[in-house]
Parts: sequence; C-alpha cells; structure tokens
Amino acid sequence: MSSTTVFLLQYISDDKKRNNILSSTNKIESYNQFSQWFSFGSLGIITSNYFDEQEKAVKYNDLVSNAVMLQNVVDMSSVVQNLKQYQEIWRLFYRHIKKTA
Repeated sequence: MSSTTVFLLQYISDDKKRNNILSSTNKIESYNQFSQWFSFGSLGIITSNYFDEQEKAVKYNDLVSNAVMLQNVVDMSSVVQNLKQYQEIWRLFYRHIKKTA
C-alpha cells in the first residue's frame, strides 16, 4: 500500500487524529483570514510577477499581523493586571465593611 492510502485509512479510523488535523487547519485558516484583513493595496492581491516581490509582500503582511497580535496581548495583559488590582481593592473594601457592620 502507498503511504497516502495508509494515511487516509488512519485518518478515517482515528478520531483523535482527525480532530487534531481539523483543529490545526481551523487555526491556520483563522490566521489567514486575520492576516488578509490587514492586506493593503490592490485588495490584498499580489500584483507582481517576481517571486522576491511576492515573498516580501507576504512577509510584510505577516509582520503587520504579528505586530497587531503582540499589541493585543500587551493590551489584554495590562487590562488583566488592572482588574487584579481592582479586585484586591474591592476585597479590602468589603473586608472593611464587614468589620464595621
């Protein structure tokens, strides 16, 4: 049997492998949609016929997408830290109210 046939038989019979492949595919598709949202110029269509220019356009778009994701992580981390501080303040406030009541 060829390796493709063996893989397909394993894929059909193994739920865990199928779910793993589906999950990975969904992550990649989500990233591609996210990255396409940041495409600029010519509606995100690479108009150059030169491989180097095409590669640059893809890499620059990936760079912008990754920078946006990194900034989102920084912003969300800051919000979580602020919420933790407020949570501690409210905890102290309620402790104080219970003592005085």
